[in-house]
Formats: sequence, structure tokens, C-alpha cells
Amino acid sequence: MRYQIGHINRLTGRTTETIRRAEQAGLIPQAQRVPGGYRYWDEGDLPAICEGLGVPSSPSPAERLFQEALALLGIEPAANLDDMVEQVQGILAQATGSMLETAEGT
Repeated sequence: MRYQIGHINRLTGRTTETIRRAEQAGLIPQAQRVPGGYRYWDEGDLPAICEGLGVPSSPSPAERLFQEALALLGIEPAANLDDMVEQVQGILAQATGSMLETAEGT
């Protein structure tokens, strides 16, 4: 799998600028480039990227999937599970309300 800078940002919590500077300083592997100039790294680069960015360890595939799902849902990672559950409940309540409004309008 290819990881663009936005993926690395979400996986590590580091800003894209920090990632770019770490690459320029040689702290993380050099990204490969696609014709449009976009950076990408391969899965094998993740441990070195995490180490270079000071992230404790490379997330497991399940953790990466979970983090990607949170990002897609617009849920901010929280220090405790209760805060994250609260965010999910809010999203579900909004979605349920929207579905009910749609159903009542038909």
C-alpha cells in the first residue's frame, strides 16, 4: 500500500510540515514521487517513519484501519474511550435524525 503525506499525518499525528522537514533533514526515508509530484511511502517505510518522527511504535494494521475510519467519520482521537464514544453517539444521532426527516418527507 502507498501512503501519501496525509495518511502519514493521520497515522502519526504529526503535521504535514513536520513530515516534510523530517524528510528534508534525513530523519525519515525519502518519499518516492508520482509524476504529479506527490510524495508517497510504502508500508515497509512506516517503522522508520514512526521512529524518525518520535512516534512510539508503528501502528498495527488494525490500528491503522481504526485511525483511518475515525478520520473518515470526522472523529478526533481522544485521550479516553468515553470521549470517543460520545462523538460517535453524536454522529449517529445526527444521522438518525436526518434519516427520519427524509422518511417523513416522502
